[in-house]
Amino acid sequence: MKRNLSILALALALGSAAFAQQGVSKDTLTLGSIQDLSGPLAGFGKQVRMGLLLAADALGALCAGLLWEYVGARSPATPRKAMIYALIWAVSMGLFALSGHYGLAVILLFVAGFAELTSNSTAQTIVQTSAPLHIRGRVIGLFNMSALGLRF
Repeated sequence: MKRNLSILALALALGSAAFAQQGVSKDTLTLGSIQDLSGPLAGFGKQVRMGLLLAADALGALCAGLLWEYVGARSPATPRKAMIYALIWAVSMGLFALSGHYGLAVILLFVAGFAELTSNSTAQTIVQTSAPLHIRGRVIGLFNMSALGLRF
């Protein structure tokens, strides 16, 4: 029973750490930023610039998924790894908000997408592999609910 409580606490803590990444969504921040960015692509229309910013974030996540699929067995999921990538995500999003150049914004969103997918998938892996089989579904449900901000 004591182990089950520690697993539930771990799921809640990791989910809450993922919830800490919530706030102003990346899409809202990205939409509000394209007016202010300068650089070689500033002459393109808003739709093209917005599409490139969203694509950069998605491409970063895609690259992370492919990399971790290839390297996964040699790089185990640890809480330290999850927290480091969550910090990288937060820093890259903060720098994106402060960036004034379009090229830098695209690079920062690529890094943010990579770090966010890595952090979230690492935390999810830790919860899934740590939970005992007989309560695994409840633990994963608690993790997912806390990661989404305890929305019902």
